[in-house]
Amino acid sequence: MWIMRYIKGIEGKRTSTPEYTAYCNAFQRCTNEDNPRYPAYGGRGIQFLFVSFEQFLAAIGPRPSAEHSLERINNEGNYEPGNVKWATPAEQGENKRPRPSGLVYKGGKPVITIFVRHSKSCKYAGDEFCKRCTCRKHFRWSQSGQQFRRKAGTRSWAEAEERMRQLEAQLDGKPVEAQERGLLLSDAIEIFKANKSAEGLKPRVLAMYTRELARLLRFSESHNLLTVSQALTLENLIALRATWPSVYKSSYSRSVVQKHLNHFLRFAYDAGWIVRKPKLSAIKINEPETEPLTAAEYDTLLAHATGRIRAVIQLMRWSGLAIRDASTIKRTDIVCQGGMYKIVRRRTKTGTPLYIPLPPDVGAEVLAAANGHPVYIFWDRQSPTSSEYRHAGYVGEQVKAIFDKAGIQSAGHMISHRLRATFAVDLLSKGVALEHVSKLLGHRSVSTTERFYAKWVKSRQERLDSVVSATWGQIPLGSAEPRGQRDSL
Repeated sequence: MWIMRYIKGIEGKRTSTPEYTAYCNAFQRCTNEDNPRYPAYGGRGIQFLFVSFEQFLAAIGPRPSAEHSLERINNEGNYEPGNVKWATPAEQGENKRPRPSGLVYKGGKPVITIFVRHSKSCKYAGDEFCKRCTCRKHFRWSQSGQQFRRKAGTRSWAEAEERMRQLEAQLDGKPVEAQERGLLLSDAIEIFKANKSAEGLKPRVLAMYTRELARLLRFSESHNLLTVSQALTLENLIALRATWPSVYKSSYSRSVVQKHLNHFLRFAYDAGWIVRKPKLSAIKINEPETEPLTAAEYDTLLAHATGRIRAVIQLMRWSGLAIRDASTIKRTDIVCQGGMYKIVRRRTKTGTPLYIPLPPDVGAEVLAAANGHPVYIFWDRQSPTSSEYRHAGYVGEQVKAIFDKAGIQSAGHMISHRLRATFAVDLLSKGVALEHVSKLLGHRSVSTTERFYAKWVKSRQERLDSVVSATWGQIPLGSAEPRGQRDSL
């Protein structure tokens, strides 16, 4: 049957087809009271009676051309089998229903006022004409001594003004010009993701974009903001960002999410979908600084660790590897030559080459803890599609359990990172140059290392000590010379 072949052909991309768009738009007009066209459809009793997209498609068939749009044969009838078809603009024009006389304002153009119904938590509550908040906008006007109210169907003041002009024209008996639909936000997100995929991003990064943009799409559609121009406004993005603390507990995570969102906004601007890029204020990162372990703390930690997790802890402490690199290290990443163990690989996060010598006892302990997997030392990877990111999180939880068992308190959520910090600070305190430590940590730039570890650089501390102490006892500028030191006139 042709309908089944057609459905199979558009599987996975049905949301971008004109047939599915027409199906959704008709459903919204009849059922969603916040939809600006609801009063002319669902508001006057028009029902949407199709139970599925497949039934709708079977009744109407594929769209013949880009000029055709959905039409009800009987303008007073419902959206149902036998009463829908594809029609050209000329056919649509011949099938217009007469304007309902009850909606025409007799006595001139009505004066419509926009007002805001604030949520209980809105800080602008009390100001019903506030343009800065994202609470729902409404209309009110008077006719024949009676006051009318209607939802604007938007949280944007600018969008409400545009819909107010359309309502004024409708109440005045004037034809309302068809508005350009614009690119759907869902379609824009798919184009952006396809572009990112073509850039060769790793699946984990693509998954992050997918998850975060899906949250943007759900939030926008819940407020009836379906197109790019409707959704990518500063008001809507600020409202979206207000939901992040309940999802992302870390301020650092929220700043990363905003960075990804800014990438999408820049792409939308460069593509010409929006006339200006909304600028969100920066998120202040207030994460506690990662502190290294003292020698006593590390000895206590090792005393409570056994088996494979002890080997992971030893590896991170003496190599500076991050938890993801340490937990997914391969057998071929550790080379033993003449009794010297070395890690030779690339860092997963930055792709920077790593060359790190290991103490002989640590190298031997790590290799002795290897499981039976032919590739990985600690990871018993069951499937080629298994997530290394998820495995790293699991190992990180085990490391945290050892910290808790040893009674070592840590501020923040990056507990395993204290082992990496211990490696770096130990080298810096013994006089190793910052540039060398940066290479060992796999940072792309030495400025990154400096930002986190500058205060631990021993040579810099000693140099600053000598510079400051050399000024002690010197005569301040502008002070009088000691008595007896003046030249005679």
